[in-house]
Amino acid sequence: STVMKLLSVATLNTFTITLHPRSLFFRFKALSHFFNHSDLQVLYLQEVFTYAHLYLLKSQLIKFQFYCFEPSLIGPKGGLVIFSRFPIYKKEYQIFDTTFAPRGKASLEKILKKGILVACTKSKIYFVNTHLSAIIDGDYSRNGKYTRVLESQIMQLHKVISNYSRNICIIAGDFNLAKDSLWYQVLLNRDNLQDVFKDEDSVTMHPEFLSSKQRAHWIDYVLVNTPENWIGGIADRKLLFKNKVVLTKRQKDFISDHLGLQVSLSI
Repeated sequence: STVMKLLSVATLNTFTITLHPRSLFFRFKALSHFFNHSDLQVLYLQEVFTYAHLYLLKSQLIKFQFYCFEPSLIGPKGGLVIFSRFPIYKKEYQIFDTTFAPRGKASLEKILKKGILVACTKSKIYFVNTHLSAIIDGDYSRNGKYTRVLESQIMQLHKVISNYSRNICIIAGDFNLAKDSLWYQVLLNRDNLQDVFKDEDSVTMHPEFLSSKQRAHWIDYVLVNTPENWIGGIADRKLLFKNKVVLTKRQKDFISDHLGLQVSLSI
């Protein structure tokens, strides 16, 4: 009989853009402490935009000695990093096509170089970390301002996934698309691609960080693309950082504006 092993992965947008450096230090310290003392094996992070951010995480995620990212002038390209307790190897980084981005948004996307980071193990398990463009006006309709951007990025992601479709491929990150939008169906329109949290109807953004005109959605995902003969399954799943945590003796706050997602797979 086949002996199944558990693989535990998590994803979190670290929310570095608008936080004061001192606050960021304590948040990174708190999230690192949590993951160091957990059963997590692979951690997908978004918005690690500078080498200073990366250094803070590297110095505190002491149980995660292996990591990969695509370097740029100021930090990890696209703010994407994957940390692991076991050796992983970078396969590729694809920058999203900015052809269809609205003016102004295109310039920001070119600076950030958002895209898709792929890493793998020696046994050919693939980890895909991504951060799609934000739909700032909240219009997820077919005629929305960001329609062509979303469509282009989803298609690009599908092409990357297809390159590794003969192996287990775990895709996670901040997708910036609402589960109750048509783009969620477009995202999942691939054979053997499943959303681990498909039946969840809550949100992955803390409403406290949004304006009165904005509505919180489920926008972070863990997707699993499996080969035809896969006999594994989802062993466990949970939402992380739903509540405020103690950062200092005088400060209690959320780890991020996003919740984290953790999934355990039988492989």
